[in-house]
Amino acid sequence: MRSIIILILSAAFVLAGCASSRVEYAGEPIDRWIEGLASGEPEERAEAVMALGTIGSEASIAATALMAALRDRDPVVRIRAATGLALLGPAAAEAATALLRALDDPEADVRAAAAVALGRIGPEAEATDALAVLLRQPDQRVRKAAAIALSRMGRPAVPALAEAVRSPDRWLRLEAVAALTDMGAGAEAAIPALLAALDARDAEVRARTAWALGTIGAAARSAAGPLTPLLKDPEVIVRRAAATAIARIRPPASDVAGALTEALADKDGATAFWASVAMAAISPGSRDPIPALLASLDRGKATCAEEGTGSEFFRAALAAEILGPAAEPAMPALIAALDGPAPCWPAARALASVAPDYPEAVRALAGALRAEDPRVRLEAARALASMGPAAREAAGALRASLADIEFQVREASATALRRILSATPRESGSAPPPAPKTR
Repeated sequence: MRSIIILILSAAFVLAGCASSRVEYAGEPIDRWIEGLASGEPEERAEAVMALGTIGSEASIAATALMAALRDRDPVVRIRAATGLALLGPAAAEAATALLRALDDPEADVRAAAAVALGRIGPEAEATDALAVLLRQPDQRVRKAAAIALSRMGRPAVPALAEAVRSPDRWLRLEAVAALTDMGAGAEAAIPALLAALDARDAEVRARTAWALGTIGAAARSAAGPLTPLLKDPEVIVRRAAATAIARIRPPASDVAGALTEALADKDGATAFWASVAMAAISPGSRDPIPALLASLDRGKATCAEEGTGSEFFRAALAAEILGPAAEPAMPALIAALDGPAPCWPAARALASVAPDYPEAVRALAGALRAEDPRVRLEAARALASMGPAAREAAGALRASLADIEFQVREASATALRRILSATPRESGSAPPPAPKTR
């Protein structure tokens, strides 16, 4: 059977006019990796399927071989095949049916890898119902993969995730809340389930739920009332999350000003900081969190790459993102954080909000598209997309990123280019964009 697959693929390359010898991985052409699928050694077959996926969208013709490898007798090969299809992303849409079958694989790691691949393909995979069933499986790795995949399926997946939030299973609740957090504003329909989860006995569930409500944004303003008592929660992680969520949803000042004023005196510095950010967001001029924000950016830059979302830098960058142009004094620090060998991805997101019209910010984000860390490249592309026509100077760097090895970076770069190059006054009927600002 493997020989037949190789013949089919070779013919497909010829018919498509694809110069396969020019597409390489680890110095070897794609033809070599296709031949590796016929090896009698499981290790060689596993390496071949990973190579075919890693080559990226130029090797989407290899999806046929990777689909066949999902039926390999060796589970490692099946895992690598699903992982390879995940790396191809939407270009592997034809493999959706084979991946759906792989959700019944006897090996949990294969099921998890198949779920991730379906999520990478996105809504076109039509896998929402099957992934919802996977949420109930006992293996935590499978549940986590299913939740992550559902977060990429869009609004049709929200009811299943909302139902999981109501589950008595702690881990299932946490995975569902995490998935809804990733969906941001798209999770609006889950607000009732999230509000109910704010009363959970588990502090981590309360904290993550508050955080999820914050990522939904203004649509979650009805959560201001239930969030306010959490500013006095006995657990510090809950108080921090509640203050952050209030800052992000920006309810009317009359609803929360009293509670936030009390939170400014919290013994936990992070809670007090977020209370000041929330006050500044809902009532500009009432508080000035910028000095503390700048100090946190300075202290946190050295360790932000290692500490991720738990870092002081992440907290300060998120605050700048929430405050938007009001945090313009932070722009030099954010630009500096994208420079050097270990750029901080939260700086990219913050720059798009703080300095959407500044050429210096556009140039910094264009440079970040070449970063080694794929998360930095992804956030830089997304930030440029949100800037729209003001980021026109980055068009060349974005075109180069259309060949990025990570499909999400390629997608975000394509979206950015569409917004930059197509959103002209003539086409949109809007007024011309403001001239870029200079410092």
